[in-house]
Amino acid sequence: MEGTRDAAAPDVCHSGLSAVAGNPPPALNDASWKSRNPGKPVIPPRSSEKLDAVQRAARKVAAEQRRAKQQAISDAVAELLEEQETRINEIAKAHSVLPEKEEVRRITGKCARLHQGTSNLPCGQKFQLKELQEMVANDPDLQNLDEETKQRYLGELKESRSCKAIGVRSTNTAASRDVQATLKKIYGEALAYRTGIYACMFVTRGHVYDMHAATWFGTDNIMDFWEDRMKLSPDYIIKQLELWACNEEKNIEAHDSLENMQKQAKNGLDSGFSISAIYVLLKIY
Repeated sequence: MEGTRDAAAPDVCHSGLSAVAGNPPPALNDASWKSRNPGKPVIPPRSSEKLDAVQRAARKVAAEQRRAKQQAISDAVAELLEEQETRINEIAKAHSVLPEKEEVRRITGKCARLHQGTSNLPCGQKFQLKELQEMVANDPDLQNLDEETKQRYLGELKESRSCKAIGVRSTNTAASRDVQATLKKIYGEALAYRTGIYACMFVTRGHVYDMHAATWFGTDNIMDFWEDRMKLSPDYIIKQLELWACNEEKNIEAHDSLENMQKQAKNGLDSGFSISAIYVLLKIY
């Protein structure tokens, strides 16, 4: 990619090859990531009904009201947290200790009941957390549960969270949206500005009918490395990577196969990786 780059902004580019990844014919949607990984848990797609003009206007007004209310709450909470953090730092300084912060998403019985009570709500409708909690509190079937039922609900909640974390997307469209949302979070991180690291990333689809675009991302002027030292442009690299990945056509089982793991371990040893790095690679499998 020719031209100067702003050193204060990361490099992001999309490959021109991605045009063929546009909208595949409906009949070819069977080539989705889900269909290539039979037996894996599938994240349920979100279905929505088409709204008329009145419903859209009503939702817009309601959304603006919720946004204003949420902003007011956020401002109040932010002020409270700032005061609390100041107080905690004062106490920590007075006692010569460092305040520790720990964020853990625990699975509790309350969360399990909330998940169970809201699992059969109509698709396309949105509720505030307080409204959902009231629904659960007013549902007689979710009160005074025996221990066996509690454990079953906890298990279903764990399974649901696991599916959302490592399940496969059910359609190419859903997979593409997931890729875009996750990459947006990565692009938004300011780790390079906070630490001074250099990092680059190449992302491409793994099948000819996948819909997400091939793209590359780099902090500061890291992409100059590929052109200056390797004599390869980022666009050329991403195009070759896209062609290679689409020819591979591997699913999760092929990625996680013993043969593939042994190949990566051998390549790591041949390239001079440390024993600890190989151990980490083996632990992944």
